[in-house]
Amino acid sequence: MLYLYISIGVLIAVILLYLLFQNGKKASLKKVEWYKAWAYKMNFNHSSEKYLMAQLNTVNGNVAGCDFKIIEKITGSHHESQYLHTFIQFEPSPFDFEFDISRKSLGSKSNFKLGDSTIDNHFTFLTNDTEKFRSLLTPDAINKLKLTTAFFGTGIKCDNEKLEHYFLGGLTKESQTEELEAILNVMQAFIKARK
Repeated sequence: MLYLYISIGVLIAVILLYLLFQNGKKASLKKVEWYKAWAYKMNFNHSSEKYLMAQLNTVNGNVAGCDFKIIEKITGSHHESQYLHTFIQFEPSPFDFEFDISRKSLGSKSNFKLGDSTIDNHFTFLTNDTEKFRSLLTPDAINKLKLTTAFFGTGIKCDNEKLEHYFLGGLTKESQTEELEAILNVMQAFIKARK
């Protein structure tokens, strides 16, 4: 009788694993289709590659005269937890100075204030050139930045190599599409404002 219970338990576990695998595969393919459609709509290029049970997407193109890519990467080693991150990167960096914009709730310190409480209450700014950074904060860029206050995530960072934003996870909901486009719009507004 014990053998029967163990057999039933193993069978149930195999069925659940199979259903989980199929569900993950379906979600991964749905995400690939979304990326393809979005890249087509935006006139960008799309590719994907298989990684274990997932498909990792890459979108690249040109925005405001600068090459950019959106890439999904699995971070962490096989021996530790692994996480999917989505990166928006302009590389090489379109700027010759550094800055970092973060959500104020993350506890970062600012060395720059805009003077607009709707921005200063939500974001912290660090830069090594306040004059050049201020020139990026055009009315258009500020308005686009205000649209991101609810979901800004990890921030926008610019160093000598690249301008980048990343978030944990992949695009699994329609609202994340709007967030991605809003962040991309902010980055694009900065690039358009450079002198």
